[in-house]
Amino acid sequence: YIVFEKNNEVHIIDQHAADERIHFERIQKDMSEKKMITRQDLLLPITLEYSQDEIAIITEHIEDLLQFGLDIDIFGKKSIKINAIPHFAREIHYKDLLNEIISTYKEREELSIDKIQESIAASLACHGSIRAGKHLTDSEIQKLIKDLFDCDLPYSCPHGRPIIWTLQRKDFEKKFERIKPS
Repeated sequence: YIVFEKNNEVHIIDQHAADERIHFERIQKDMSEKKMITRQDLLLPITLEYSQDEIAIITEHIEDLLQFGLDIDIFGKKSIKINAIPHFAREIHYKDLLNEIISTYKEREELSIDKIQESIAASLACHGSIRAGKHLTDSEIQKLIKDLFDCDLPYSCPHGRPIIWTLQRKDFEKKFERIKPS
């Protein structure tokens, strides 16, 4: 968590949720502008195994995945090879991310194209964001806070969880019994 004081208030920011919101809005903007998310090539491709049904889903949507910054090749009957990931991805959990994406595509009969893209964007943003508890430098913290407040919706992550918790001076004064609770 990031804790800072401003205008007699203490703000506590969930750094993972903040980074997730930032990436989500950037992904959504790129998608609305029909831009591909910039990819980062992997030095050593990652190979993962899936069922034939899951491979069929990945194959059917391989162009969509490329637009989301995932460069994937089908590798045999039950394997894929990930060659590149979205540029912002830090400690991405490939299998979990792809399982969420596959699950989203399986539910596509009930979801509109926009909802599918929004769900995948939220998954990418979540899996590619700073992990809770990761130590950040002062400059990384400042950039994260600036980027967060440049977002359209800086107060909740794409899944609806709060990002910022604010305590006012009076909250501290009550807790330290400097003033009587109202």
